[in-house]
Amino acid sequence: MRTTRGHRSSFPRDSNMNVRRIDNGDRKAVLAYLEHAPYENAFLSWMLGSDTSTVHAPLFAAWDGNAVVGTLYLGPQIVVAGASDEARKALAACLVHARRPSLLVGTVADVESIEPAVREAFGEPAAVRTRQPVYALTPEQLRPAPHARVRRSELPDLEMVAYHAAAMTADELGFDPRRGDFSAFREGTRRSIERGWSWIWTEDGQLRFKVSVGAVTARTIQLQGVYTPPEYRGRGYASAGLHAVCNALFHEGHATLSLCVNDFNRTARRLYERLGFMEVGALRTFIYLPQNARRLPSLRLT
Repeated sequence: MRTTRGHRSSFPRDSNMNVRRIDNGDRKAVLAYLEHAPYENAFLSWMLGSDTSTVHAPLFAAWDGNAVVGTLYLGPQIVVAGASDEARKALAACLVHARRPSLLVGTVADVESIEPAVREAFGEPAAVRTRQPVYALTPEQLRPAPHARVRRSELPDLEMVAYHAAAMTADELGFDPRRGDFSAFREGTRRSIERGWSWIWTEDGQLRFKVSVGAVTARTIQLQGVYTPPEYRGRGYASAGLHAVCNALFHEGHATLSLCVNDFNRTARRLYERLGFMEVGALRTFIYLPQNARRLPSLRLT
């Protein structure tokens, strides 16, 4: 196996495995590899699918001869996709050069394979989401739901959307961005709004429902951040709101929608299944708290 400079390998010297940073000439081959699991790999495909002339993100690929057998993104979150344990462990050698992420995400097989290297590089995670089913939906599968007055967020909505997105982060990841420097989190929300990726339902100036787009690929739009404030739950806002957003995106010409959810969130899973979403895969996530962040008592550990 050959790796980028400074990486060690425990694989036989006659292995054809090679890990290198992805450049523009690699894009077509890597995207074709990621299409083998288009919903689980949506984030990686989105990162690679930019129209810009240069790949700016720290993306690596594992090659077995001329064939791509794995991909790794080393950013604020780490995302891994490998075709075999050998490919995954080859990619894991890159972790020695990575900063501790907020999240480490991959399929269950991906994360299981590199778990020892992850724990050695970054220590114990604050929590592990052992299994997160991935769901997909086509226009034909979308089932009826009541009408909802959803709309795309606009910049005057920024503070409201960012506040509730942070509340969801506190619930899901165990730390509250509002307790520290909120500016970076707010900036991410602003970019989402400017892209047209943020949808909300408001009444009397109060948020009833929100959802955003996390990734856009040739195959799917991946949704994230499905959220209803606690005081409005159980009233049908999420079902009607998500249906309306799905319907709007399908009318814009998108072929499929997808999302993932914690397996223990049975309420959300029932909602998605009622709307017609079908389970197509599963992810596993290690959650690492930001430096100096305190884990909230409500954080579920597994």
